[in-house]
Amino acid sequence: MENDREMQNIMMNMRGAGAAMRGMFLFNNAAAVGTVMLLNTFIRRMVSKKLLKPGEAKDLESFIAKTGGAYQIYNIPAIDQEKLKEELTASGLQFSILPDLNKNDGIIQVAIDTKDKDRFMPWFERHVLSNLKGGEKKRYDLENLTNGNVSIISIPFEDQVTLVQDDFSNLGINYTILPDLNVGDGEIQIMVANADVSKAQHWYKVYSENLIKSDPEAQIGDMKVIGQEQYLDTARTDERAYIENAATKYQEANKEFERPPGELEMATARMAATQSKTRTTADIEYENLKNNINYVEISINHKTLVEESSFGGFKETQAGSLFASRIPGTWGDSEQTLVVDADNVFLADDGITYVTFLERDKAPIVLDQDGKPIASKLRESGQSIFNNHYDIVNRKFKDKSKVLDKTIKPVKMPTPPKLTK
Repeated sequence: MENDREMQNIMMNMRGAGAAMRGMFLFNNAAAVGTVMLLNTFIRRMVSKKLLKPGEAKDLESFIAKTGGAYQIYNIPAIDQEKLKEELTASGLQFSILPDLNKNDGIIQVAIDTKDKDRFMPWFERHVLSNLKGGEKKRYDLENLTNGNVSIISIPFEDQVTLVQDDFSNLGINYTILPDLNVGDGEIQIMVANADVSKAQHWYKVYSENLIKSDPEAQIGDMKVIGQEQYLDTARTDERAYIENAATKYQEANKEFERPPGELEMATARMAATQSKTRTTADIEYENLKNNINYVEISINHKTLVEESSFGGFKETQAGSLFASRIPGTWGDSEQTLVVDADNVFLADDGITYVTFLERDKAPIVLDQDGKPIASKLRESGQSIFNNHYDIVNRKFKDKSKVLDKTIKPVKMPTPPKLTK
């Protein structure tokens, strides 16, 4: 029971999953679904904790839906986000700038539609190589000095950049330090004149031998000579690494939602099955409920009450399939979310509207502004919710229709009196 409630809370803290889910369900690869779900869930959790804005989650979900979840995440060296957005938009790319979860690492993450990779890489290369971290030579000076005869070395010195700079300068090695595209992996990349590569290799060999002498159990990685394509490829990252490198406040908030590995992915698959089976108002069960005097029918607009809701959409918990939507007239700190059995939800108006039913004398599940269930003794009955929220909306539309009708109906002029002599 406790696990069911926890899973329900997790899924309820995912706003507007519908659009993103439709994109994710295009996958045939279950693992891909899981990682996209992992990212989407994490972002929604942070929104529920007010660490991120709802719009950031909405932008990501829209991107996922458009790409069907087929994207690649890249680490981008520090750049103003508005400038990044302008440049990527100008390049005609489909992208989503992910929330910056670690302001101290000097990088931000952007998800690029896999179909746009070939157009993205030339821009990325120009951006990276114009943001060098420093060294004895600037990149263009180094290339001009060597007629382009340069190599890139990768060494496990991420925390000892100053040592490298001092030693290379003392040894007369012509170099420039490249931006670290994978902060936290322990490696840094340095562009070195080809003529000086052997000096760098000898320096690293001596350094490693001295380190082993002072600490026989020290773990020493290799120094590698890599190509420019390999270097740029170090910027590729994934959803799990993006989350794991988040600042402490995000990590602490996420711990409150932790689940056993694979459980959310399984919930995703069940949610897909639920959503794909949503019936329409042509279904016989709709007619049965409509004719049942114990139920009251309500209409739910997809855009205003599901998309513009903090927790709206189809949800799946171990306890069953659910559908959530914002109750009309509730916003911000007073927002309330109605939760009903997904089996009693029907599509109408080609998906613009959902129709569902409330038991007149029973109180349905209602969530408060934080996504937590309101105590049953404080909840209204289905009839009361209808009267106070949904019927008001219906009457307003009817009243507007009457006003419009009056404005367009011709006014009948009185018959003029007959004139008599």
